[in-house]
Amino acid sequence: MQEVAKKKKRTTKTRKRQSRLLRLSLFLWKLIKIPRLSFSIAVFIFCTWFYYSGHYDFVRQKVIDANGYVSVKSGLVLKDILLEGQEYTPKEDIIDIMTKATIDDGEHLTIGDPILNIDLKRIRRKLENLTWVKHASVERLYPSTLSVSIIERQPLALWQHDGIVQLIDSDGKVINTQELEKFSDLIILVGDESPSHIQSLFNLLNSQPDLAKRVSSVIRVGKRRWNVRFMNDVEVKLPEEDASKAWSHLAQLQLDTSILDTDISNIDLRIKDENKIFVK
Repeated sequence: MQEVAKKKKRTTKTRKRQSRLLRLSLFLWKLIKIPRLSFSIAVFIFCTWFYYSGHYDFVRQKVIDANGYVSVKSGLVLKDILLEGQEYTPKEDIIDIMTKATIDDGEHLTIGDPILNIDLKRIRRKLENLTWVKHASVERLYPSTLSVSIIERQPLALWQHDGIVQLIDSDGKVINTQELEKFSDLIILVGDESPSHIQSLFNLLNSQPDLAKRVSSVIRVGKRRWNVRFMNDVEVKLPEEDASKAWSHLAQLQLDTSILDTDISNIDLRIKDENKIFVK
C-alpha cells in the first residue's frame, strides 16, 4: 500500500511539473511573438511613410540618374532602333509613338538617352496602342540599340453593317483604317453578328478551297445560318445545321457538274435529302 501511495504521489508531482513547463512555454512564446508582430507593423508603417512622403520617388530618381551616368560613361546610349515584323504599320508611326511624350506618362524616347534608363514595358504598351499592332516586344541590344519586334493583326474580311464598311481581323475585331481600297479583294461579311462567328465561318469556307476562292460575300441570316454569294452572283443558302456537310456536297456537285458555272442564280442546300437541291 505504501508503494502505491508513493507512485501516486510521484505521478502527481510529474503532472504538476509538466503543467508548469507548458505554461512557461506558452508565456515565452507570447514574449517572442509580440516583438515579431510589432516589428512587422513597424516595417509596414515605415514603408507606407517612405512611399507617400516622396522619399521613394527621390531614391528612385537617384537610381535612374546613377544608371544614366554609368550608361553614358560606358557608351551605353541609344543610337539605333531596329524594327521588324511590320507590314501594314508605317515605320513613321512606330517611331513617332516611341519618341512622343504622352499625357499618361509625359516621357519620351530620344536618341542619346542612356540605354539602361529606357523603360521597355512603357514603350511596349505604347506600341500596342497602335491600330495594327497585336503584340510588340522591345529588347536592348548592347551597347546602343533597341530591337522592336511587331506582330500585326491579320486582316481577314470586310464587315458591312449599318451603312458602313470596316476591316476586321482573324479575331473578328475591327481594324481602324481609312485605306479600305487596299483590301477590296477580301470577302465581305454582312450582318451585325458576323464578326463573332468569323473563325468558324472561315474554317467552313476553307474546308473546300476550290469553292472558297470563288466567294465574294457571306450574309448572316436570322442570327442562325449563312448565305454564300459567289463572284458570278450565284447565291447558295446553307442550312443552320450540318453546314459543313452541305458545303462538301456543293463542292462535289461543282466537281461533277460545274453547277456554279451554269445559268442559275440560287442554290438552296437546306433540304435534308442529299439527292435533292433547289435551284433557280
